[in-house]
This record gives sequence, C-alpha cells and structure tokens, in this order.
Amino acid sequence: MEINKTIIKRTAQVGYAAKTVSYTTLGFLIVASALNMVRASPPSKDDVFLKLASLPFGNGLLLAVIFGFIAYAIWRWLQCALDLDNQDADGIKHFITRAFYLFSGTTYFILAYGAFSAYSHSSSSHQGSKGAMKSYLAQQPLSDEIYMLIGALILCFAAIQFKHVYQCDFLAKLNTDNMSDNAIRASKIAGRFGFAGRGIVYTLVGVFFILAGIHSSPEHAGGLTMALNTLLAQAFGQYLLAATGFCLLLFGVFCGFEARFRKVE
Repeated sequence: MEINKTIIKRTAQVGYAAKTVSYTTLGFLIVASALNMVRASPPSKDDVFLKLASLPFGNGLLLAVIFGFIAYAIWRWLQCALDLDNQDADGIKHFITRAFYLFSGTTYFILAYGAFSAYSHSSSSHQGSKGAMKSYLAQQPLSDEIYMLIGALILCFAAIQFKHVYQCDFLAKLNTDNMSDNAIRASKIAGRFGFAGRGIVYTLVGVFFILAGIHSSPEHAGGLTMALNTLLAQAFGQYLLAATGFCLLLFGVFCGFEARFRKVE
C-alpha cells in the first residue's frame, strides 16, 4: 500500500507541477497581451504550448508539460475511481464530484494531445489543426438542449470556483502542518485570486454555450479565447483582461503549492 500511495502522490505532484507551468505561462501571456507587449488579441491554451516550444530548451519543457498533463489526467481518474478525497459514500454531491473528476481527467488528457501537436508540428500546421477542430465542433449534431445543458454545467462549475473564493475551503486539501505561516498566507491569496479568475472565465464560457443553444448557433459556443475577447470588448476591457490574466497566473502559483503540499489520502 505504501508503494501505491507513493506512486499516486508522485503522479499528483507531477500533474500539479505541469498545471503550474501552464497557468503561469497563460496568465503571463494574457497580461502581456492586455499591455500590448506580445500580441493584439488574447492568447489561447494552444498559444501557451507554442510559446513554451519557442523558449530555450522549450521542446524539453513542453515534453515535461505533456507528461505532466497525462499524470494529472491519471490523478483525476484515480480520484474518480478510488474516491481518494474521501467523499461521502452516497448522495448526489458524491456522484457529481466523481463525475467531475472523470471529466477533468479527460479534459487534461485532451490538453496533453494539444501540447503534443505543438511539440510535433510546426506553428503553421498546428494553427491549421486548431481551425479544423473548431469546424468539427461546430458541425456536431448536438441539439440546442445539449448546448444549454453543457452551459448550465459549466456555470455550476463556475459557481464552485466562486465558492472556493468565499469559503477558502481549498486550504483543506493542503497539508498545512508542513507549511509556514507565510506559505499558508501566500497560498490563500493565490488561491482566492486564482479561483476568482477561473470563475470569471467559466461563467462567460457557460453563457456562450447557453446562448448557442437558445439561438441554435453552435459556432458561438466559444471557449477561453472568446471569453477573453469578450472582456477586452468591455469598458476598461484592457484592464479587465490584465486583471483576469493576473488571476490565472496566481492560480498557477497556487498549483505550485498543490504540487508541494497537496494531501493524498
């Protein structure tokens, strides 16, 4: 059992470390975009992978992120299968939580594939694959009700992010006995701002999916880039975009604390 626990713990640590790299890079690119330092439009997660690949020793770093995302996906699937967070034995909350772990693991496995595309191909071919994926999504025979259901589920997930901000319950998942007071304080600040940033993005994405269902326009079911562009289009949008990017960067910092201090039951 000790060997299995060690393997599970190391898998979680590698996964959270990959999230640290991904979110801090994403947050930096968003802030830089808002300040007109890098690009005219907000970045996507694919741009994060391309940026990592362009850095010195970037291919090695990107390869580490790929394996990290796969490790995180496995960690989430283990949480789903083995109930590692000791959720209640029954009830709707228990079912939803474990279903979310399954969905989260699948999402990060897909992200690992996207990172591998950036690792394996040139920038131009990767951009082509992104366009093909968007066209594929728009052509899926999903009913309007399905889009609205997906949007409602995403909004529920956004509400959970804001609950974390209010209750600061994410600290319960950290082994605070091994943390200094400054580390606890820093993780609390980074966590609250980080979950707030994620809550804002997921709220916008959820609304996009619901509106896509209402207006029967699946091409309007956008993700991160559309959410960031929506923020940019508002009054003081440049500052809203910079603030959101800074929050996502801080979420990456919080993932670093999880990589070091996350409890594994």
